Amino acid sequence: MGQAVSAVARTITGQPNEVQLIPQWYDCGMSVQMTIRVDDDLAAFIDQAAKAGEGSRADVINRVIKREIRRRAAAQDAQVYASSADPDLESDAYAEWATRNASQVWSELD
Repeated sequence: MGQAVSAVARTITGQPNEVQLIPQWYDCGMSVQMTIRVDDDLAAFIDQAAKAGEGSRADVINRVIKREIRRRAAAQDAQVYASSADPDLESDAYAEWATRNASQVWSELD
């Protein structure tokens, strides 16, 4: 069985009159390329992490963004938990502590 190919022909080699089709499955699950501007100190941090073997620049940025997504989800969970705390429950002391110490707790998630 042959692989499905994209309906749009794209030149791969750039040679005149040479057209090869890129299989449609190649585009599935690919990441989105973005152009962003960051402050010099952030760029230095990203480059330092990449040079230290933590992956490419994209890997470092993806990891930081995923960490922020987890942090926000955890903060939202803490708010829901704190707002629904029952004064008679033994765990209310923990809910109050978590609310007061949220910034420290979230920084330790990594």
